[in-house]
Amino acid sequence: MVKNIIKKTAVFSLIGLMLVFIGGWLGIFTDYATNDYSDIMKRANKGNPNFGNSSAYDIAMLGTHDAMSDKINANSEIDYGDDVPDLGVLLKLGFVRSIIANYCRTQSVGLAKQLQAGARYIDLRITCRNGIFYGTHGLVGGKFEGYLKELITFLLDHPGEFVVFNIAQYNRNEGNTATELAEYMKKITVNRDDKDYSIYDFINYDTSRNFSLVTYNDITENGTKGGVVIVSRCFTNANVDNVFLRDFFKRKASYATWYNKSSSKELLSMVDAQAQKYKDVRAFRCNGLQTTQDATSIATHLSGSLIKNAESENVGAVNHSHFDYWLSCMPIVCFDEVISTKGDFNKKVNDKILNYNLNLNKGLEKTKYNKITSESELKDGMKIILKEENGVNGYIGNKFDATQVGKYVVSQFVANDNPDDMWILKKSGDGWKIKMPNGKWLDRNAFGYLVDTKKEKSGVTFKFDFTDSGTAKIHYDKYYMYISSRKVLDLSKKYSSEFEIYA
Repeated sequence: MVKNIIKKTAVFSLIGLMLVFIGGWLGIFTDYATNDYSDIMKRANKGNPNFGNSSAYDIAMLGTHDAMSDKINANSEIDYGDDVPDLGVLLKLGFVRSIIANYCRTQSVGLAKQLQAGARYIDLRITCRNGIFYGTHGLVGGKFEGYLKELITFLLDHPGEFVVFNIAQYNRNEGNTATELAEYMKKITVNRDDKDYSIYDFINYDTSRNFSLVTYNDITENGTKGGVVIVSRCFTNANVDNVFLRDFFKRKASYATWYNKSSSKELLSMVDAQAQKYKDVRAFRCNGLQTTQDATSIATHLSGSLIKNAESENVGAVNHSHFDYWLSCMPIVCFDEVISTKGDFNKKVNDKILNYNLNLNKGLEKTKYNKITSESELKDGMKIILKEENGVNGYIGNKFDATQVGKYVVSQFVANDNPDDMWILKKSGDGWKIKMPNGKWLDRNAFGYLVDTKKEKSGVTFKFDFTDSGTAKIHYDKYYMYISSRKVLDLSKKYSSEFEIYA
């Protein structure tokens, strides 16, 4: 995308450039955030007794798009990954460079100020030139070392905060491997009280654990330390030789959609569909709410920039009537120029995120349920609800959901945090039939997935096998109920997930 913008912009620039006064190319003027959200997660943890047990995937965060682009300017070199050799002499002309820089720079301040302004999801791109690692976004920005030190310093100074560090792009045109970058990150340290800290010293959770079960408490050691989670789609299949470092690069990368729209009106009209698509995905779900200028619009507005555009458009997304719903489906909202105060953007977005986290999992306290064990008695007409073994993600699977995804309707049982949706047991021989909250009965289709049926006689009879620890396995014939990676309950496998059952 950046490559095409650079090529086309150069052509359009030669035609119309003389009509634009030079001051517009060089100046980026922005409102700076005066709000301090350095402790936004700590405040959520203090105000919400359930926040600490929330899955990292479900916590709302402000994301900063291309966080390491603030030092890009008219003198910046084109990155290897976006090299356009046919521009030749044109790129030596200052006015063309200035335009390109204005549409490559997405943030006006460094990482320290972005973190202070509430950013917790850090989207970054890295390149290596002559053995030195830099931030990049079409043009080469500041040294990666400086940003790492800013992050480490912030985590040292703010126990109870954690950051998702998403390496979205790594240009390896000098043949640098994933291992070399991983080892480099280990060498960059900040000294505090005679101890050197690298970014890896803030990975407090067990990296071999199923990440869906990792909580805020795990990442921050119950709010006592700063924490980091490193994700990267470019290292998912990479062979990081150092075993110690390998686990830190295997986490799932974020689910983010590049809307590629130059106006917020077009972009925001697409978000509802994306929210439906990603609401039940178990990964870091990122809603990229930054606009993108194409070459034609850049040529028309040569004095503009992505930062100026963000200042005009950001607050419109936060003011949208569906914004709270989007948070519930895609809890990470990613913007250009996260520090902008125009329209009170920075305060509004952080206050909405904080309010969301203050209410995360609050529904679990509505009713006090009693845990069913092997010593408990299941009764005809009893209402029950399932919970994951460790209780991290709340109640699950009792709600039947027919979701419109594009042209298709997907019917499935999905993650459900509402304890009011309970199953009703009906005695059936030596087992139990299950009535859903929608009044239908639980059945099994030819593929093994659970479905619902209107008639009780068509429903399947299930059995509950309780373990000594109090968890249960639920099965029909030889097929056990289990939860897939998307939290869909089905019977197509012969192994099972273990559940806690409450009545």
